[in-house]
Amino acid sequence: PTQVASVPAILEQPAQLPPPDPASVWSELYQVMPQTDPDSLNAPGSGYEFSDMTLPLSTRQGEVASFNQLNESWRTNGIQNLTPYQADQLYDYQRRRLRFQADRLNGQYNYLLAMRGGNAAQVEWSYQQLAEGTREYQKRRLQLNQMQRERQLVGYPIGADPDENGEGISADYALNQWLSSRPDIPQASGQGLVWNRPELEPQFALPSYPPPSPEQAEPLYFRVREGQGEGLRRSVAQSGLPVIVADANTPIPAGALVLNWGDYEWAETEQYAVINSAEAVRVARDKLSSLERLGELAPASTTRPAEAVARFGTVFAGKGRTGQSGSGKAILQNPPGGPADRPLGNLSASAVSGYDYYQEYLQERSEYRALVLGGEVIALYKRVPQGVEPGQLRPDNFEYQPLPTIGQRQLEASQTAMDRVGLDFGGVDLVEDTITGRLMVLEVNSAPGLGQESLERLYRAAHAQLHNPEAE
Repeated sequence: PTQVASVPAILEQPAQLPPPDPASVWSELYQVMPQTDPDSLNAPGSGYEFSDMTLPLSTRQGEVASFNQLNESWRTNGIQNLTPYQADQLYDYQRRRLRFQADRLNGQYNYLLAMRGGNAAQVEWSYQQLAEGTREYQKRRLQLNQMQRERQLVGYPIGADPDENGEGISADYALNQWLSSRPDIPQASGQGLVWNRPELEPQFALPSYPPPSPEQAEPLYFRVREGQGEGLRRSVAQSGLPVIVADANTPIPAGALVLNWGDYEWAETEQYAVINSAEAVRVARDKLSSLERLGELAPASTTRPAEAVARFGTVFAGKGRTGQSGSGKAILQNPPGGPADRPLGNLSASAVSGYDYYQEYLQERSEYRALVLGGEVIALYKRVPQGVEPGQLRPDNFEYQPLPTIGQRQLEASQTAMDRVGLDFGGVDLVEDTITGRLMVLEVNSAPGLGQESLERLYRAAHAQLHNPEAE
């Protein structure tokens, strides 16, 4: 951007942010707890004294590393894993870190005001900086909120809110005002489901199904597109189950139980007991149609690469409309510091071409796959990367570890996603932001990969639901 006179003076001016918008997403996240007096609480060995929020953050490598290690220990095991002194030190650091980010947002917004007399590219560049700042503020705000909730539970004192003027919520409001004033930029949607802390979330045991009785053990047919289902055939051959993989050339007897495994062109008839209609399979295959139906459950997405740069910052995903098994997907990296007159920043037009939509990408994440049949989650797996290179999204590089229980959000998100897409059976890919706790639905698959264990669970569940709808 063109140099503005006395930029340091602009950054030191009082906040000029607009008032918070009650409809903003921050109205739910911006939860200020009242300050408590340390002397009035039983905080054994704490000796906590509220520090001056104007103190600068430490930039010494050793101290920063120490705080990062404390923060990781707290995020993994909770405040009970820290000594009172460690909990106080980390809390103090989190408060000052949020104050620092709020000051940055104030400066970024004032800078934006100063740039409004410039050209459109300069203004857009300024808004990109504000968008990056609000994302960082959100991460820090959610961490501080959670720390304060845990301190309250164990009787530790809580300091005054470090962002008492609400610069974070107001900056988010200003950013959305700008986006809503641009008819050429569709609104990115999707926030996911937030829970305070995963280990405190209610857990439910997954159902178990007995083998069907001999008189009920009828074959289960998988209807596949011609040339598809090679991995499924291997699992079937190894399982020894009465399961038949059938394409257009395979006869299926009338009255058979048939699961449409990804064949969106199959003209099914009433002579079969069909799991998954061809129309629902078509919706699941069309990722843009699925996103529209998933709504707020999905990550924020857009079909415009320029908006992806503005909204998602330096790393985001590019995806194809009909990709399967990770194909047609890539992680796009846009290093900071791009020219102001280039809406794509440091990305070239060729780098973002070939994708139908763009999506926020969580770098610190946990991934899961839920198998759902008839509205019931029959299996849940954690997807653990196995030697994945940076930029890879292919599921072939994941190990699927079965889990005995499912969290409340995972259960609700999986069931709701399947209902919205319209599938009877499918795999719901879930991703959890390990920093903020958001849980989102990446996509719903009508033909998820099935190993021997998951194939057997599906076979038993299908017969249980068919012959005994009340079975658990």
